[in-house]
Amino acid sequence: MKKAFFGSYWYFKLAFAGTTLFISSCNFTSGNSNHLYSQASDYYNRKEYSEAFKLYQKAADAGHAEAMNMVGRMYQQGEGTTLDYKSAMTWFLKGSEAGSSAAICNIGWMYDKAEGVPEDNTKAVAWYKKAVDAGSITAINNMAWMYQNGEGVDQDYLQAMEWYKRAARNGHALAKNNIGWMYEYGEGVEVDYAKAMRWYRKAAKEAVPDAFFNIGYMYENGRGVDTNYKKALEWYHQAANKDYTDAMNNIGWIYEHGKGVETDYAEAMKWYLKAASQGNADAMNNIGWMYENGEGVEENDQTAIEWYSKSEKAGNSDARENIENLEKKRKK
Repeated sequence: MKKAFFGSYWYFKLAFAGTTLFISSCNFTSGNSNHLYSQASDYYNRKEYSEAFKLYQKAADAGHAEAMNMVGRMYQQGEGTTLDYKSAMTWFLKGSEAGSSAAICNIGWMYDKAEGVPEDNTKAVAWYKKAVDAGSITAINNMAWMYQNGEGVDQDYLQAMEWYKRAARNGHALAKNNIGWMYEYGEGVEVDYAKAMRWYRKAAKEAVPDAFFNIGYMYENGRGVDTNYKKALEWYHQAANKDYTDAMNNIGWIYEHGKGVETDYAEAMKWYLKAASQGNADAMNNIGWMYENGEGVEENDQTAIEWYSKSEKAGNSDARENIENLEKKRKK
């Protein structure tokens, strides 16, 4: 039987900056729209999305470019309003025409992720480049991602590193994490765990959840440091506190297997369930494993199959094999 790979799969570790949130308001907007925008941002940061949306809408109607971007963003995320990609794109386009580099970047994101439009990486790159020219630091990071993964451009690790370093020089915290990733996995550079750790720590100082996770992963696996499960747990907990579900899954695994701590199936299940409740496929698979093997719970093959099935639907590649093997075992 196969359990989920301990540690997040590689593609979770390299974070791609998503839609841009707040940048300074444009000079040409009126004082009233600036005030509305500021009020809306206060509500947004308190997660009072309905009030935030109303005020962003008013500021946008008054011509505030960044408010237009935020109205689009809230439609895109379904925050304070119904999720509506078409309306999101409409507002991003309005924001871009009004001069918001964030909105320009977000149009690129929509094409890149096929949100309300057909996936078109070439258009995504074109919009990211426009956003870079307009001053978006997030777009610099996203251009690096496109070069790293060969999306809309030929794959070029050296170009990717140049773009990431440019973003990092301009204060983009996530780019610092991504530079660490390239050193950890030797993409365009020699593998250098010490440099990877230095970059992850720079990102961690700016509270990047991916960096918390990656540092924990390096301590767990002894990459450039002595294996230290206690420190791994400390860093995973920091990531988990930011709702990083792969960290929750890994905390569960450490408790299940007693790595640096006493084996504690109840604690393991708690963390697996927490991750699974937020859609983590690996955690779902691990819950199935615990039910199949009676780890801290009464052995229950049917419940195990139910969790494996959830895991498979959520994208775990091992879950199907686990279901088939368990069904064979039940027929014997």
